[in-house]
Amino acid sequence: MLTGIHWSQVGLAAGRAVVLLAANPLLYIGALLMIFERGRNNKHERRFFGVRVSKIWRSVLVRWLYGIAAGILLSLLAAGLGVVVSVWEVWAVSLLALVLAAVRLRLVSATYSIGLLVLVSSGLQWSHAGRDGANGTLATGTGMLVKLVHFHSGAWLAVAGLLMVGEALLLFSQRFAGGTPGVGAGKRGRALGVFVVQLSFVVPVLVLTSGPVPVPFIGANWPWFGAFTGGAGLAAVPLLLGMGGTLFSVKPQAAVRVTARNSLLAGLVLMAAGYAAHRFGSPYAALGGVLALVSRELPLLWMRRQEALGEPRLGASPEGVRVLGVLPGSLAEQMGLKPQEVITHVNQVPVHSNYDLHFAFDQNPAYAKLQVVDEQGEVRLVGGPIYSGERNQLGLILVPDPLTGVSYHKPAVGLFHTLYLRSVSDSPVPEVRSDADNPAPPATT
Repeated sequence: MLTGIHWSQVGLAAGRAVVLLAANPLLYIGALLMIFERGRNNKHERRFFGVRVSKIWRSVLVRWLYGIAAGILLSLLAAGLGVVVSVWEVWAVSLLALVLAAVRLRLVSATYSIGLLVLVSSGLQWSHAGRDGANGTLATGTGMLVKLVHFHSGAWLAVAGLLMVGEALLLFSQRFAGGTPGVGAGKRGRALGVFVVQLSFVVPVLVLTSGPVPVPFIGANWPWFGAFTGGAGLAAVPLLLGMGGTLFSVKPQAAVRVTARNSLLAGLVLMAAGYAAHRFGSPYAALGGVLALVSRELPLLWMRRQEALGEPRLGASPEGVRVLGVLPGSLAEQMGLKPQEVITHVNQVPVHSNYDLHFAFDQNPAYAKLQVVDEQGEVRLVGGPIYSGERNQLGLILVPDPLTGVSYHKPAVGLFHTLYLRSVSDSPVPEVRSDADNPAPPATT
């Protein structure tokens, strides 16, 4: 047990931090955005395919559990590094994030609000705003300008760095997430398969602040990011992080891996900038503020460029019908069918359209033997018996033949950015039936 610490005071400080977290509207807005984002995607899935591909509440619960686990880890790292901020600054970062979110939802990430506040603080120090004209020292009043001048830039840059490291860890844990399927319109009006990636997290983080808890002497260099005024306390801030978007050309797994790698590198750079700002002053703080903003924008620019230059991966194939998605637990999943593969034959009958596929299944309703071309161009055979009622429930989601239904018309990338997606109807979807009694939904079998 550490000498000089009264654990009842620590419990009181933690309780105050939880109350502060519960009073922060960013916590609830982040949770609602996660639910609303998944709900809209479910609605689009039904319009595209006639079935619900993903599950809202299970996905949201998993994201919350991962976010809480990341919050515990980041809180321990912040305490170990000695990141010290003020409660006023927690509210300033949170409220500015809400204001920026009203401009664009992806700006709700605290990295943007931290970067802007650091730049404002550095600018005020350079312009001598909030200084005493008599001796040029920093003013010690309680006005807004004075608080901004005394903004703990180094500590908050460290928080932004920890946010990026936490984002990297969360995305790395989801690196095998393939996204959910959708339908998009190509530049020439063709029907294209797309993947919708929605990896958003709410991460509650505890940070040190000034308070009533005595702090034992540890060393001259600690805390490394800030300083205590008297004893220590705890404050809590909800951080919203992650990535999202509609991908025509880039594989979801590749997009997640690249974003995670960039976030990790940016996080380490921001923590180094924060330490330099704390030790050497505002020039390094200004540099860190710029880096905080750039670290969020560069991955988005990379993704947009890759999407603009790359060829769509999930267009219709002249060799057969292309698989866009496979429903979890379905017969198609048991057969080993995967997205982007092309089905060329069913029971030795060539298929070139979704109608051909249904027709081929009708020829032998008790067994399915499929010839498939995988992503590497290799041909393989899959199949198995089909019991009564399963023929129209294979769980296959196919790239539509023509663009004759609803589709996404514009790619989008960025945190919560899939909320801007609109499914636009081109023309009524033609009904495709495999037999008179069991209609198959469009592009689904």
